[in-house]
Amino acid sequence: MKFPGPTRPGYLWENGYKRGSAKVYLRRLGRFSDHLSHVACNTPIGQAVVDAFVDAYPTKAPRQAARTAIELARRVVPERFIIPGVEPDPHQPFLDAYLNHLRQVRGIAPKTCEELLLAARRILGWYDAHFPKHSLASLTGEQVLALVEHLLALSCNHQTRALLTSKLRMFLRYLQWSGLNDQDLARFAARQSR
Repeated sequence: MKFPGPTRPGYLWENGYKRGSAKVYLRRLGRFSDHLSHVACNTPIGQAVVDAFVDAYPTKAPRQAARTAIELARRVVPERFIIPGVEPDPHQPFLDAYLNHLRQVRGIAPKTCEELLLAARRILGWYDAHFPKHSLASLTGEQVLALVEHLLALSCNHQTRALLTSKLRMFLRYLQWSGLNDQDLARFAARQSR
């Protein structure tokens, strides 16, 4: 099995690879191609085939080099590789609306928005794990207290704990503001005192 694009030296040189680097990549891709001729022939290349090839190397450095060469092949001939299916996040519409609220309504800086969005993902993950099949509309004060206990157990650092509860309060205020939950749940996530 031969790769049409990356095995041509011209392709690599045209894309900024030095002559020495191009030779190294071509050798690695040649080995991968030989491996494929025994295991995958003309079928799409799955992650198990890639892992088996990489795991055949005894040490970390050649394994990483093999992965790098395979990533080059993925970019050049993506049709030869099986793209693993990614489950759509059921909370994505909510998270998009929350992000929009943080940016447009609250005027929060992009980096802070990313942190708040990450916190929201963690909160939703905890809620899904502990209360599956419950909507955010059914979130109660008791559940918020359990969430606060969980978040505070993640760190002994006062500043980190205060930041976690602050992010939780902002999340809970958004739930009320957006009409997803009509309770004032932010009061259950008390400010952390020293």
